[in-house]
Formats: sequence, structure tokens, C-alpha cells
Amino acid sequence: MEMKHSVAENALQRLNKEKRAYEDELVTLRGKLAAMDEDSDKYKRKLIEDQIRETSKALEVVEKQVLKFSDSQGEK
Repeated sequence: MEMKHSVAENALQRLNKEKRAYEDELVTLRGKLAAMDEDSDKYKRKLIEDQIRETSKALEVVEKQVLKFSDSQGEK
């Protein structure tokens, strides 16, 4: 049982690390977008907005995985 517990802990740690990475990426991207003025290259602005959308989606997926994993570990 100790081995399964260790594997589960490692998996949860990896998911949380991935979640933090996406959160940090969103902060960075939102900062870049906020620093752009209205006259900035519209292509760059659109690119950053798209990156924010995609990163947000990825973060949602990871958050669901963390919740699902945490729930499954709590049931055992």
C-alpha cells in the first residue's frame, strides 16, 4: 500500500505543479496584454489573447484532474 500511496502523492504533486505553471503563465500573458497600448500591433494582441484563452482552457482541464484525483483518493 505504501507504494500506491507514494505514486498517488507524486501524481498529485505533478498535477499541482502543472496547475501552478499555467497560473504563472496566465499572469505573465495578462501582464503583457495590459502593457500593450491601443496602438500596438493588432496581430500580437490577438496572439496574446489567443494564448490566454488556450492557457485558461488547459488550466481548467488540470483543475478538473486535480479535483477528480483528490476525490478518488478521498474515497479510498
